[in-house]
Amino acid sequence: MSGIIDIFRKRRLRKDGKEDPERIFPAYNAIGSLVFLYNITSREEIDTLNECCRIFREHKLAYDGFAYIRKGKLLSVARNEIKDGIRLFGRRQVSLIGTPGPRITAQIPENGYDVLLNFNADSSFATKYLAATTKCGFRIAMREEKEIKYDMIISGSGGALLDKSEFADRVCYYLESINSVKGKKDER
Repeated sequence: MSGIIDIFRKRRLRKDGKEDPERIFPAYNAIGSLVFLYNITSREEIDTLNECCRIFREHKLAYDGFAYIRKGKLLSVARNEIKDGIRLFGRRQVSLIGTPGPRITAQIPENGYDVLLNFNADSSFATKYLAATTKCGFRIAMREEKEIKYDMIISGSGGALLDKSEFADRVCYYLESINSVKGKKDER
């Protein structure tokens, strides 16, 4: 019985504890790899995910994506409609304690990503785990979470949550505008 209790005690997110005080927003043209985490809970979210991918392509950002889908029927629909190399995973690829299985975690490069985007207004433990354990230079999210420290939170007016496609558009806008400010600063 104590073995089962130990499993659920280990369910909390692990943090490496190393904070980099010199962390800066990356230059737009220096972003070599961007990863995003996404929960799909309805049919409309599949269309929104495709819209977000279109926004990233318009801004010429190379990206990887991990989308967690709880409902089996929705997973089969998503596999037919999402063709952008997004890694879809469902309940069968998640362990009993809620962490993504080795098939998913093996697809994360060891050297990590430059930017991590968390699209999840209501994160599952699987996507929280990926957000906490994926090596990345800069983390951006739609809302704060106790377990994970993000470098930037992008929300609407008054702290309201944004639509996910609006979030993707604002991230690209901030990346481009900060890069143009850096370019002007370097010219002086």
